[in-house]
Amino acid sequence: MQARTIVIATALALASLSAHAGLSDVTPLGKGRYMIGGRANTIFGSPGKLEAKAMKIANAYCVEKKPGTEAVMESATGQRAEQGVAGVGQGWAVGGGGHFAETEVVFTCDSVEATATAAAQ
Repeated sequence: MQARTIVIATALALASLSAHAGLSDVTPLGKGRYMIGGRANTIFGSPGKLEAKAMKIANAYCVEKKPGTEAVMESATGQRAEQGVAGVGQGWAVGGGGHFAETEVVFTCDSVEATATAAAQ
C-alpha cells in the first residue's frame, strides 16, 4: 500500500513538472501585453507543442488576473529542434550545433465577448 502511494505521488510530481516544463512565468511587457517563452527539455519537443502549452498558461493567467477575459495571441516565434553533430578530425573533437525547440508567445487578455465578436466578423 505504501509503495503504491509513493509511485502515485512520484507520477503526479513528474506530470506537474512536464506540464510547464521549459516555459517561463508570464512576463508583463506593458500596455496590456504579456510574454511567455521557453525551450523543450528534449530534442523531441516542437515549437507548436510549446505554443499550445504557453497559451494554456496564458489563458489560465488571464482568467485568474482578469475574470471574464481570455488569452489572445498577438505573435509567436519559434525554432524547431535540431540534432547536433559530432566527429573527430586530425586528433581533435568536433561537435555541437544542436539545440532544443524554442518558442516565444506574446498575448493580451481580451474580454470573451470582444473575442467572440471579432471571430464572427
